Amino acid sequence: YTIDSEMVILPSGKLTYELNYEGNWLRLPEGNLGIYTLTNRILYSFSTDFFVKMFVQWNNDKETMSTNFLLNYRYRPGSDVFLVVDSGFDTFDGLVRRNRSVLVKWSYLLNL
Repeated sequence: YTIDSEMVILPSGKLTYELNYEGNWLRLPEGNLGIYTLTNRILYSFSTDFFVKMFVQWNNDKETMSTNFLLNYRYRPGSDVFLVVDSGFDTFDGLVRRNRSVLVKWSYLLNL
């Protein structure tokens, strides 16, 4: 069976917090298995053209945790700059970094 629970908090027009828990319990011939995922998202909008988002997810089955940070700035309609920092961790024996990536993306809308 599965349990899926989500909570969204909107304390202001600029800040959003989301918490999601998913639990899956399986009965297998080899034994019972429980897989749990916990996800957090925080979004803060400085303006309609500039926001930051943080995403963190933990999974007990894969014994991993992922983090993602996104900064988005829209400097004109249809044109954006993104900064993304993505990290992955193993949680089997403490918190050990597996990978990290940094991405910068620039888009520009041409009006011809």
